[in-house]
Amino acid sequence: MAQTMNYLSENNLLEYAVLEEKAAAVTASLNDLEVKIGHNLGEQHANDARIVSYYTFCHLQHLFNAQTEALIFDYIQFQFKFA
Repeated sequence: MAQTMNYLSENNLLEYAVLEEKAAAVTASLNDLEVKIGHNLGEQHANDARIVSYYTFCHLQHLFNAQTEALIFDYIQFQFKFA
């Protein structure tokens, strides 16, 4: 309790109105930060989804190209067998 009273007196917060005003300012500041952090997290999740989608697309494209090349190669070999 003594430490609390020392802190309040050193920071000129002994008057309830001043303490209430400072608390309201800090609360508003924290609320603004929460909104900004939430907005940034939302953007981060959207970016993560885009990255996963792009990676999946590239991976599937690679698989498709590999399968297509294999089919073309097999088709060409088949054609040469009977040519």
